[in-house]
Amino acid sequence: MTPSDDPKDHGAIPAPERKPPAPERKPSESTVAPGRLAGAGFELGCFALLLGAMGHGVDRWLGFEDPIFAILGFLMGFAAGLYRLIKLASS
Repeated sequence: MTPSDDPKDHGAIPAPERKPPAPERKPSESTVAPGRLAGAGFELGCFALLLGAMGHGVDRWLGFEDPIFAILGFLMGFAAGLYRLIKLASS
């Protein structure tokens, strides 16, 4: 019996064979690490600016003419960001 003589064949075209799905590729460490470190560097700057701005607000609220809390806040933010950057770089 030929394929065209088959009563169940209504002129359908056979489905092509499917290839197995490709395995998921995980990004290599050499492409992920620079992005993580760049993010940590951005956090360093944000911590410093945010805590410096908060210190500036405290200085204005207390009526100080010298930016004592602004400088302390900036230094504390920089230290916190640098700690996070070093911790991430060493892991």
